[in-house]
Amino acid sequence: MTGPPTTRRGALALLGSSLLAGCSGLGIQSGNDGPELGASALREVTEGSLPSLPRTLPVEISPAFLGDRESWPRIALDGVPAPLDSEDVPNGAIRERMSRERASARDALDRADAAESELQRLDALGDAREHAANLLGAWEAIENGLTRNAVVREAASVRDDLSAFADRWTYLGADPVRSALVHGELESRVRRADRFLSSELERGRRRYDPENPLAVGEAAATIEAARTNVAAADHIYDRFVDSLADPTNLRRRFAGAGETLAGRLREASADLPAESEETKAIVGRSIEGTPAESALDGLRWRAANARGRESGGDDPATELLDMHSLLAAVEAFRTLRDRVTEGDSFTVSSVEDVETRREAAVDAVNAARTDDDYPRLTRAELPTVVGRLSRADDDIASREGTVRAGWIRREISTYVTQRHVAEAIPRASRTVGDALSGG
Repeated sequence: MTGPPTTRRGALALLGSSLLAGCSGLGIQSGNDGPELGASALREVTEGSLPSLPRTLPVEISPAFLGDRESWPRIALDGVPAPLDSEDVPNGAIRERMSRERASARDALDRADAAESELQRLDALGDAREHAANLLGAWEAIENGLTRNAVVREAASVRDDLSAFADRWTYLGADPVRSALVHGELESRVRRADRFLSSELERGRRRYDPENPLAVGEAAATIEAARTNVAAADHIYDRFVDSLADPTNLRRRFAGAGETLAGRLREASADLPAESEETKAIVGRSIEGTPAESALDGLRWRAANARGRESGGDDPATELLDMHSLLAAVEAFRTLRDRVTEGDSFTVSSVEDVETRREAAVDAVNAARTDDDYPRLTRAELPTVVGRLSRADDDIASREGTVRAGWIRREISTYVTQRHVAEAIPRASRTVGDALSGG
């Protein structure tokens, strides 16, 4: 017999990786839960087009900046052998995870190439950089002995960059709606960068043993995610300020609008049902097990966040945008409640019924996008609606064989919910836009 392996790869072959198990939430389905629907016919329904509404920002992102964001992940991917084999990475679990990171990076680059907006491309390139950093970090640990501690030391320079941006950032703007959207994006980028640096690195939270190459890769990905958000915030802010002819500091205006909207939310939520009130009492009849019940419960939970709403936090633009979403949720709940009270349960007994529910949601999105009072505010909310409709489509399309109507109740409730949210967004936009404009 030979002794234990002494090479780095030999040691890795024996390393017990602490991989997180993937959980698939498969719902338990009744053997008889409503009428039968053909999976292929349902799939045809979900193949109907959805409105093209990618995330956008009222700032022109430089093509040169986007090109720079793209070049590094491609270089990083080229620096790791492909495909990895057992000689490169003896441990099968580590090799599989690294291969997934490569695939995720390439998928993100493909999404960037197909992006329909500059912001969508920037987001996809950020994902590509994170996955590429994960792969390259793990490979450097295997090939050259890179340690997690060495990677974590890079966090200090990223923290310095984040602090430098925060020190120079002020709430400059001209048009208050445009400015709120831009500064909301900046607040989000800063929060994400801080969260990556603080919770993942400085507090030492991790999923793997520090000696595991995957721990090195994860740390590299976390730092790259923080770095990417800081770089994006820097660029967006500079491009925005450069576009302003006569900027002023709008923080006080944001704060005043926030106070106004908080009051509107408290008024709007004053007669919302109590958490303990049963759905049957709210609509005057039993709707148990219907899409209407699921949709009402979801909107009711979201609208409840409007109760006792206050303003005055550290992120005034984010507060405004969140209040916009809450105003839409409250109105959506009210409208849905009234329709259910009048007798509609949104049940489906045929593929045609599914198509009707979906088309109603798509029509609501298309109607909302034509609203011209505050189109930028409305346009900022609609991508979330379309994203949820798309996920419902994907879930239905994944079904095979015969499908019972009750098995897709959650997806139907998504169509119903997002229809009502889309219908409510333009009015919420007018409320927020008027508050920002002093109207």
